[in-house]
Amino acid sequence: MNLGDKALRYRRLFPALTRLPRPLAYRLARQVGRLDARRQPEVVAALRSALGRALPEAASGGVEDYFSLLAMETLDTCYLPRMSAANLGDWVRLDGVGHFEDAQRDGRGVILIMAHYGRLILTMLAIGLSGHPLGMLTTAVDETVAGLDPDERWFLGRKVRTVQHLLGGRWISLGGPMRELYRALEAGEAVTILLDVCAPSLGSRSAIPFLGGTLFVPQGIERLARKTGARMVYGCAVNQGYRVHSVLRPLPEGPADGLCAAVAELERDVRAHPWHWWQWNILDLLWQPEPNERG
Repeated sequence: MNLGDKALRYRRLFPALTRLPRPLAYRLARQVGRLDARRQPEVVAALRSALGRALPEAASGGVEDYFSLLAMETLDTCYLPRMSAANLGDWVRLDGVGHFEDAQRDGRGVILIMAHYGRLILTMLAIGLSGHPLGMLTTAVDETVAGLDPDERWFLGRKVRTVQHLLGGRWISLGGPMRELYRALEAGEAVTILLDVCAPSLGSRSAIPFLGGTLFVPQGIERLARKTGARMVYGCAVNQGYRVHSVLRPLPEGPADGLCAAVAELERDVRAHPWHWWQWNILDLLWQPEPNERG
């Protein structure tokens, strides 16, 4: 079986796993991830190198966990059509939703700040399906996205459409008019924004301490909060077997303080579970070491 064949992977293999008992399906997905690691030694070496620069004490850990987590996230996507408010507890346990409700209590918008960390879609679904409509700022999955073959574009497009339907909030694409994002927050809506992206449309980037160096995050997040009066809440998801434990944490009121605190929360999470962070493969685009640490 050629696991690099995107048509086989996205249209046959992972959908077939959803016909099995769920614990077995996710156990097999983790095995697929481990096989992915074995067939991509150059990627494994690059990931270990990135981790060694930013978090050397964890660089000797199991890089297979990185691939396994991404495989489990792929399987989550195949289960999406079956997910509902009635059964989402079979996948995810959500703590801290009171912080989200407090942020929205006086009608202000909420920016749910997350990162490419863990199986983040399940955290968003746990909020949206619990009666709190949630939008998202995301890259448009269309013909303009470089590096996607037709089967990968089909799979990601299906994922975006299904999640959008389940969350019930406003979906805003990068590259489109950002005024829609301001309107959503000014209307008291909640929108998820991922802070570990390279997004020119969100403006310049803020340099914030992270893992002994500097993480560059979109300054537009701070500007959005300041101009709309939106509050910020941080969310993360940690694997617990085939299920996920999602946690929402409050952030300071001030936009600049809130963004810095969100990066500190991400650092805490990355240190706790290094291979939950998806972005080791583009670390050089997001992070710089302190000058005295550069080789």
